[in-house]
Amino acid sequence: MQRFLLVKKYFILFVFLLLISNINLKAEVSLCSFICNSECFTDQLDPFKKKDPSFYPNPVRSIVNLTNQENVTRIRVMSLTGKTLIDIKTPKKNINLSFLPKGMYLINFDLNDGKHIARKLVKK
Repeated sequence: MQRFLLVKKYFILFVFLLLISNINLKAEVSLCSFICNSECFTDQLDPFKKKDPSFYPNPVRSIVNLTNQENVTRIRVMSLTGKTLIDIKTPKKNINLSFLPKGMYLINFDLNDGKHIARKLVKK
């Protein structure tokens, strides 16, 4: 009987904590909506938002595949010293890096809106 009461007690405590956390979450969202005119969490909630350009695999042996290239105007592969090794003005689906020696490089994406995104790349 005591075991049943103990389980019941912890179950009620769990439900209570769950309800309180849900109320706090709703309060944060409504406060944010009041302050920001409902635009605070749009980045996390909008599944159709365009993602930043990226690539795979990393580390790469010869061919690097590019993703989310819709807004990209220029792609540059640069050494860590800042020297531009590859400059592509029309986005492609992949880049051949077989002629580069092993090491670390940067891939810079220039976007339509003037943003610049740089990512590290390791060449095996």
